[in-house]
Amino acid sequence: MKKYDLGCRLLIITGYIFILTGIYSVLFNSTSLFSIIDWIMDSNWENENISRSILNFKIFTWDFLGMLHIIWGINIYFVSKYGLKKHRESWAWKCILLSVIIWLLVVIKYTIMVKHFTFIPITFFYFLLFLFPLIMTKEVLYRK
Repeated sequence: MKKYDLGCRLLIITGYIFILTGIYSVLFNSTSLFSIIDWIMDSNWENENISRSILNFKIFTWDFLGMLHIIWGINIYFVSKYGLKKHRESWAWKCILLSVIIWLLVVIKYTIMVKHFTFIPITFFYFLLFLFPLIMTKEVLYRK
């Protein structure tokens, strides 16, 4: 298997990972299956210690973030599968790179703003999910 094809497959798998992450967030954000993420995010958001209105806001926030992960995952999947793998279009590679850069800037801004540095290892993991496949598929930029 060529390096390019493997990179495309990894990007498609990354799309699936983001879709599954979003589905998990939407379906389980107010259950005990989400307690580890609640602990990482903010120990004050333990369900038994907060008012109903704050709990509703928390659920809304995680549903919204989950929906964004699902949409971004679907976009990554289709752009990788059809734009990058099937048609070898350079715009598809640039689109994925731009979306990753914007996502990274937003996460870094949030991390600095709220001084919530537990995001750094999680962000680094997701960044690596994109970095290696993008490096493996950069040859599409030199195609004429």
